[in-house]
Amino acid sequence: MIQAAGGEANLESFFGALIRQAIDEVVDGPRTGRIQYSSLTPEEKKYVGTKLEIILRNELEYPRGRLLDLDVQGIEADIKWSQGSAWMIPRDYDDTTRHSRPPVCLLIGTHMEDSLEFNVGVARANLITGGRNRDGKGSLRASHVDQVVGSTATWLVRRGQLAPTFLATLPGAAVDRIMAARKGQARVNQLFTETVGRPVPRSAVETMAQQKDPLRRTRQDASRSTASALPFLVLSGVWKAHQEAARQLTGHTLKKDELMAVSHEALAKLPAELLSRVRKEP
Repeated sequence: MIQAAGGEANLESFFGALIRQAIDEVVDGPRTGRIQYSSLTPEEKKYVGTKLEIILRNELEYPRGRLLDLDVQGIEADIKWSQGSAWMIPRDYDDTTRHSRPPVCLLIGTHMEDSLEFNVGVARANLITGGRNRDGKGSLRASHVDQVVGSTATWLVRRGQLAPTFLATLPGAAVDRIMAARKGQARVNQLFTETVGRPVPRSAVETMAQQKDPLRRTRQDASRSTASALPFLVLSGVWKAHQEAARQLTGHTLKKDELMAVSHEALAKLPAELLSRVRKEP
Protein backbone atom coordinates (compact mmCIF):
# COMPACT_ATOMS: atom_id res chain seq x y z
CA MET A 1 0.00 0.00 0.00
CA ILE A 2 2.88 2.32 0.74
CA GLN A 3 4.23 1.56 -2.72
CA ALA A 4 0.82 2.24 -4.33
CA ALA A 5 0.66 5.58 -2.51
CA GLY A 6 4.08 6.55 -3.85
CA GLY A 7 5.75 6.43 -0.45
CA GLU A 8 4.89 6.68 3.23
CA ALA A 9 4.74 10.48 3.07
CA ASN A 10 1.87 10.24 0.56
CA LEU A 11 -0.39 7.88 2.53
CA GLU A 12 -2.64 10.64 3.87
CA SER A 13 -3.25 12.19 0.45
CA PHE A 14 -3.62 8.73 -1.16
CA PHE A 15 -6.28 7.43 1.22
CA GLY A 16 -7.86 10.85 1.58
CA ALA A 17 -8.46 11.02 -2.18
CA LEU A 18 -10.00 7.52 -2.25
CA ILE A 19 -12.31 8.25 0.69
CA ARG A 20 -13.35 11.55 -0.87
CA GLN A 21 -14.06 9.78 -4.19
CA ALA A 22 -16.21 7.13 -2.48
CA ILE A 23 -18.22 9.74 -0.55
CA ASP A 24 -18.69 11.99 -3.59
CA GLU A 25 -19.85 9.07 -5.76
CA VAL A 26 -22.49 8.11 -3.19
CA VAL A 27 -23.57 11.74 -2.67
CA ASP A 28 -23.90 11.77 -6.48
CA GLY A 29 -24.18 15.52 -6.82
CA PRO A 30 -24.60 15.58 -10.63
CA ARG A 31 -27.86 13.61 -10.33
CA THR A 32 -29.13 14.60 -6.90
CA GLY A 33 -27.93 18.19 -6.46
CA ARG A 34 -26.64 17.29 -2.99
CA ILE A 35 -23.26 18.55 -1.85
CA GLN A 36 -22.80 17.23 1.70
CA TYR A 37 -22.21 13.85 3.33
CA SER A 38 -24.77 14.85 5.96
CA SER A 39 -27.49 14.76 3.28
CA LEU A 40 -27.11 10.98 2.89
CA THR A 41 -29.58 8.53 4.40
CA PRO A 42 -28.27 5.99 6.94
CA GLU A 43 -28.40 3.31 4.24
CA GLU A 44 -26.40 5.47 1.84
CA LYS A 45 -23.78 6.17 4.50
CA LYS A 46 -23.31 2.44 4.95
CA TYR A 47 -22.91 2.06 1.19
CA VAL A 48 -19.89 4.39 1.30
CA GLY A 49 -17.99 1.42 2.75
CA THR A 50 -18.94 -0.81 -0.19
CA LYS A 51 -18.03 1.91 -2.67
CA LEU A 52 -14.70 2.44 -0.91
CA GLU A 53 -13.95 -1.28 -1.07
CA ILE A 54 -14.51 -1.29 -4.84
CA ILE A 55 -12.39 1.82 -5.41
CA LEU A 56 -9.59 0.63 -3.14
CA ARG A 57 -9.37 -2.83 -4.70
CA ASN A 58 -9.20 -1.28 -8.16
CA GLU A 59 -6.55 1.27 -7.12
CA LEU A 60 -4.35 -1.29 -5.35
CA GLU A 61 -4.89 -3.89 -8.09
CA TYR A 62 -5.28 -6.67 -5.51
CA PRO A 63 -7.76 -9.48 -6.30
CA ARG A 64 -10.59 -10.46 -4.01
CA GLY A 65 -9.60 -13.15 -1.54
CA ARG A 66 -11.24 -16.55 -1.24
CA LEU A 67 -13.00 -15.51 1.98
CA LEU A 68 -12.20 -11.82 2.49
CA ASP A 69 -12.08 -8.56 0.52
CA LEU A 70 -8.44 -8.59 -0.54
CA ASP A 71 -5.69 -11.06 -1.34
CA VAL A 72 -2.44 -9.24 -0.63
CA GLN A 73 0.29 -11.49 -1.99
CA GLY A 74 -1.32 -14.56 -0.46
CA ILE A 75 -2.50 -12.90 2.77
CA GLU A 76 -6.24 -12.29 2.93
CA ALA A 77 -7.46 -9.07 4.48
CA ASP A 78 -10.84 -7.50 5.13
CA ILE A 79 -11.66 -3.84 4.50
CA LYS A 80 -13.58 -2.36 7.42
CA TRP A 81 -15.27 1.03 7.07
CA SER A 82 -16.66 3.00 10.00
CA GLN A 83 -18.55 6.28 10.04
CA GLY A 84 -16.67 6.94 13.27
CA SER A 85 -13.58 5.05 14.31
CA ALA A 86 -15.19 2.01 15.91
CA TRP A 87 -15.22 -1.02 13.63
CA MET A 88 -17.60 -3.95 14.02
CA ILE A 89 -15.88 -7.35 13.79
CA PRO A 90 -18.01 -10.45 12.97
CA ARG A 91 -18.02 -13.44 15.33
CA ASP A 92 -17.00 -15.84 12.54
CA TYR A 93 -13.54 -14.26 12.50
CA ASP A 94 -12.95 -16.42 15.60
CA ASP A 95 -13.93 -19.56 13.67
CA THR A 96 -10.73 -21.61 13.47
CA THR A 97 -12.27 -23.86 10.81
CA ARG A 98 -12.35 -20.84 8.48
CA HIS A 99 -9.35 -18.84 9.68
CA SER A 100 -6.13 -20.29 11.08
CA ARG A 101 -5.44 -16.90 12.68
CA PRO A 102 -7.65 -13.86 13.33
CA PRO A 103 -7.88 -12.09 9.94
CA VAL A 104 -6.00 -8.95 9.10
CA CYS A 105 -8.29 -5.92 8.76
CA LEU A 106 -7.67 -2.69 6.89
CA LEU A 107 -9.48 -0.22 9.13
CA ILE A 108 -10.80 2.99 7.57
CA GLY A 109 -12.82 5.40 9.66
CA THR A 110 -14.00 9.00 9.38
CA HIS A 111 -15.69 11.62 11.51
CA MET A 112 -17.71 13.25 8.74
CA GLU A 113 -20.53 14.44 10.97
CA ASP A 114 -18.36 16.76 13.07
CA SER A 115 -15.05 17.11 11.22
CA LEU A 116 -13.08 15.94 8.17
CA GLU A 117 -10.75 13.71 10.18
CA PHE A 118 -10.00 10.15 9.10
CA ASN A 119 -7.93 7.16 10.23
CA VAL A 120 -6.48 4.20 8.35
CA GLY A 121 -4.85 1.28 10.13
CA VAL A 122 -3.99 -2.39 9.85
CA ALA A 123 -4.80 -4.73 12.75
CA ARG A 124 -5.70 -8.29 13.59
CA ALA A 125 -9.39 -8.88 14.23
CA ASN A 126 -8.78 -10.24 17.76
CA LEU A 127 -8.35 -6.75 19.21
CA ILE A 128 -12.04 -6.54 20.10
CA THR A 129 -12.90 -4.42 23.14
CA GLY A 130 -15.96 -5.00 25.31
CA GLY A 131 -18.85 -7.34 24.58
CA ARG A 132 -20.70 -8.20 21.39
CA ASN A 133 -24.01 -6.93 20.03
CA ARG A 134 -27.07 -9.04 19.18
CA ASP A 135 -25.52 -9.98 15.84
CA GLY A 136 -22.45 -11.30 17.59
CA LYS A 137 -20.23 -8.47 16.34
CA GLY A 138 -17.57 -7.02 18.59
CA SER A 139 -16.22 -3.47 18.57
CA LEU A 140 -12.67 -2.44 17.75
CA ARG A 141 -11.99 1.19 18.63
CA ALA A 142 -9.24 3.52 17.49
CA SER A 143 -8.25 4.20 21.10
CA HIS A 144 -7.52 0.48 21.60
CA VAL A 145 -5.54 0.30 18.38
CA ASP A 146 -3.42 3.15 19.76
CA GLN A 147 -2.46 0.93 22.72
CA VAL A 148 -1.08 -1.90 20.58
CA VAL A 149 0.55 0.02 17.75
CA GLY A 150 3.91 -1.53 17.00
CA SER A 151 2.91 -5.02 18.12
CA THR A 152 -0.35 -6.22 16.56
CA ALA A 153 -1.50 -3.04 14.84
CA THR A 154 -0.13 -0.25 12.67
CA TRP A 155 -1.57 3.15 11.80
CA LEU A 156 -1.03 4.11 8.18
CA VAL A 157 -2.82 7.43 8.76
CA ARG A 158 -3.78 8.77 12.18
CA ARG A 159 -5.99 11.84 12.32
CA GLY A 160 -5.59 12.67 8.66
CA GLN A 161 -7.65 15.46 7.09
CA LEU A 162 -10.01 14.99 4.15
CA ALA A 163 -10.28 17.73 1.57
CA PRO A 164 -13.79 19.24 1.75
CA THR A 165 -16.05 19.22 -1.28
CA PHE A 166 -15.51 22.37 -3.31
CA LEU A 167 -18.97 23.83 -2.69
CA ALA A 168 -18.50 23.35 1.04
CA THR A 169 -15.54 25.76 0.89
CA LEU A 170 -17.75 28.61 -0.32
CA PRO A 171 -19.54 30.99 2.05
CA GLY A 172 -23.03 29.81 2.96
CA ALA A 173 -24.63 32.86 1.34
CA ALA A 174 -22.82 32.12 -1.93
CA VAL A 175 -24.06 28.52 -1.92
CA ASP A 176 -27.60 29.74 -1.23
CA ARG A 177 -27.45 32.09 -4.22
CA ILE A 178 -26.16 29.28 -6.45
CA MET A 179 -28.78 26.77 -5.33
CA ALA A 180 -31.59 29.33 -5.58
CA ALA A 181 -31.38 29.23 -9.38
CA ARG A 182 -33.90 26.76 -10.79
CA LYS A 183 -32.19 25.94 -14.10
CA GLY A 184 -28.81 24.38 -14.69
CA GLN A 185 -27.47 27.22 -16.84
CA ALA A 186 -28.33 29.77 -14.18
CA ARG A 187 -26.73 27.66 -11.42
CA VAL A 188 -23.53 27.22 -13.42
CA ASN A 189 -23.39 30.94 -14.24
CA GLN A 190 -23.89 31.82 -10.58
CA LEU A 191 -21.24 29.31 -9.54
CA PHE A 192 -18.66 31.07 -11.70
CA THR A 193 -19.92 34.50 -10.63
CA GLU A 194 -19.13 33.53 -7.03
CA THR A 195 -15.70 32.09 -7.87
CA VAL A 196 -14.09 34.48 -10.40
CA GLY A 197 -10.33 33.92 -10.44
CA ARG A 198 -10.56 30.65 -8.53
CA PRO A 199 -10.13 27.13 -9.99
CA VAL A 200 -13.37 25.14 -9.96
CA PRO A 201 -13.35 21.32 -10.26
CA ARG A 202 -15.37 19.68 -13.00
CA SER A 203 -17.36 17.79 -10.34
CA ALA A 204 -18.77 21.06 -8.95
CA VAL A 205 -19.97 22.11 -12.43
CA GLU A 206 -21.54 18.67 -12.95
CA THR A 207 -23.39 19.00 -9.63
CA MET A 208 -24.85 22.35 -10.62
CA ALA A 209 -25.68 21.46 -14.24
CA GLN A 210 -27.49 18.15 -13.54
CA GLN A 211 -27.72 17.22 -17.21
CA LYS A 212 -25.90 15.35 -19.97
CA ASP A 213 -22.76 17.06 -21.27
CA PRO A 214 -22.57 19.33 -18.21
CA LEU A 215 -19.43 21.12 -19.36
CA ARG A 216 -21.31 22.43 -22.37
CA ARG A 217 -22.71 25.02 -19.97
CA THR A 218 -19.23 26.49 -19.51
CA ARG A 219 -18.46 26.97 -23.21
CA GLN A 220 -18.59 30.38 -24.80
CA ASP A 221 -21.57 29.59 -27.03
CA ALA A 222 -23.69 28.38 -24.11
CA SER A 223 -22.78 31.36 -21.96
CA ARG A 224 -23.64 33.76 -24.77
CA SER A 225 -27.10 32.24 -25.11
CA THR A 226 -28.15 33.85 -21.84
CA ALA A 227 -30.25 36.99 -21.80
CA SER A 228 -27.31 39.25 -21.01
CA ALA A 229 -23.59 38.85 -21.62
CA LEU A 230 -21.66 37.46 -18.67
CA PRO A 231 -18.87 39.60 -17.19
CA PHE A 232 -16.36 36.76 -17.46
CA LEU A 233 -14.97 34.05 -19.72
CA VAL A 234 -14.57 30.49 -18.45
CA LEU A 235 -11.12 29.01 -19.00
CA SER A 236 -10.64 25.25 -19.19
CA GLY A 237 -7.60 23.25 -18.17
CA VAL A 238 -8.12 21.10 -21.26
CA TRP A 239 -6.62 23.85 -23.45
CA LYS A 240 -2.97 24.92 -23.32
CA ALA A 241 -3.79 28.55 -24.08
CA HIS A 242 -6.31 28.61 -21.24
CA GLN A 243 -3.78 27.07 -18.86
CA GLU A 244 -1.23 29.72 -19.76
CA ALA A 245 -3.78 32.53 -19.41
CA ALA A 246 -4.80 31.34 -15.95
CA ARG A 247 -1.16 31.04 -14.92
CA GLN A 248 -0.32 34.55 -16.06
CA LEU A 249 -3.39 36.10 -14.45
CA THR A 250 -3.60 34.17 -11.16
CA GLY A 251 -0.40 32.16 -10.78
CA HIS A 252 -2.42 28.91 -10.93
CA THR A 253 -1.96 26.42 -13.77
CA LEU A 254 -5.31 24.76 -14.41
CA LYS A 255 -5.48 20.97 -14.26
CA LYS A 256 -7.42 19.18 -16.98
CA ASP A 257 -10.44 18.75 -14.69
CA GLU A 258 -10.48 22.38 -13.56
CA LEU A 259 -12.13 25.53 -14.90
CA MET A 260 -11.83 29.18 -13.96
CA ALA A 261 -13.93 32.26 -14.62
CA VAL A 262 -11.82 35.30 -15.50
CA SER A 263 -13.20 38.80 -15.92
CA HIS A 264 -12.96 40.45 -19.34
CA GLU A 265 -11.00 43.27 -17.71
CA ALA A 266 -8.37 40.80 -16.55
CA LEU A 267 -8.29 39.05 -19.91
CA ALA A 268 -7.51 42.37 -21.60
CA LYS A 269 -4.19 42.44 -19.74
CA LEU A 270 -2.96 39.30 -21.55
CA PRO A 271 -0.52 39.57 -24.47
CA ALA A 272 -2.48 40.01 -27.71
CA GLU A 273 -1.21 36.76 -29.23
CA LEU A 274 -2.22 34.70 -26.16
CA LEU A 275 -5.59 36.43 -25.89
CA SER A 276 -6.27 35.58 -29.53
CA ARG A 277 -5.53 31.91 -28.89
CA VAL A 278 -7.70 31.90 -25.78
CA ARG A 279 -10.69 33.29 -27.68
CA LYS A 280 -10.28 30.77 -30.50
CA GLU A 281 -10.76 27.79 -28.18
CA PRO A 282 -14.32 26.39 -27.77
